Amino acid sequence: MYPTLNTKKPTDKMLQTMLNACENAQIENWNDLKPLVSGELSNFLLMLTWIKDMKQKQEMGIEQARVYVDIQKTTARNKLMVLPGLDVIKVDNILNQSVDSIRKDIFDYIGWVII
Repeated sequence: MYPTLNTKKPTDKMLQTMLNACENAQIENWNDLKPLVSGELSNFLLMLTWIKDMKQKQEMGIEQARVYVDIQKTTARNKLMVLPGLDVIKVDNILNQSVDSIRKDIFDYIGWVII
């Protein structure tokens, strides 16, 4: 029997926390939208991993990181607003609740307050 490696990343827990926060938003057709929302939230977390790497290489400052977070949130907002049953208010609610749910985790992960 081969030993198993724990390949879970810190962002896996954050993604689950974000999705749980989205479920609490009580969107009507959540089961249909969940894979698409999950994809956008995964992109957001991938960007956070990139920011962390750039910070460790001392190639990015906190203000640049905040700009990238804003760009990523805007991109996600634009993509999600075209989905059936979602409007700008629902999308903003989803994004705000999901990001707020991991605010402390982001600080623990990156070491900056960028949200």
